[in-house]
Amino acid sequence: MTNEEVEKIIREYIPSVAHMTLATARDNKPRAFEVHFVYDDELNLYYCSSMDAQHSVDIRDNPSVAGTIVVQHQIGQRVRGVYFEGACEQLENLAEDDIAVITYEQRLGTGPQIARAAREGGKARFYKITVHKFRLIEGYEHDPAEKCDLAWK
Repeated sequence: MTNEEVEKIIREYIPSVAHMTLATARDNKPRAFEVHFVYDDELNLYYCSSMDAQHSVDIRDNPSVAGTIVVQHQIGQRVRGVYFEGACEQLENLAEDDIAVITYEQRLGTGPQIARAAREGGKARFYKITVHKFRLIEGYEHDPAEKCDLAWK
């Protein structure tokens, strides 16, 4: 598949998935967790979490992350999934018209409340993942599934 085809499938697929698995590491120990996510036109990924959560602490010390955006498949079902690697950062003092807040509101219905609570001293924060590489596992149209890497940014 061409890079354009891979990007097109990724852009068509991720709106149908509500959560992603995100992996962090600290002292050579990996951690994985599930979060609801949103994305912008540049395919930056955003999520919200407590700044005191272990994965949030991990990100402050090591911003490198990896993750998956995958709908669970049954045995024998064709598969499709998006994997990614990138850098994650905690966002501070977001206005209600920030892209993270707007997309969170449009997709999940809670962006402005989280932004307001964060500005008022709450523990929840928005996080942004700048993706450097995508990998698409494409088994809907290819049998066996095709694996395609897409360098990003």
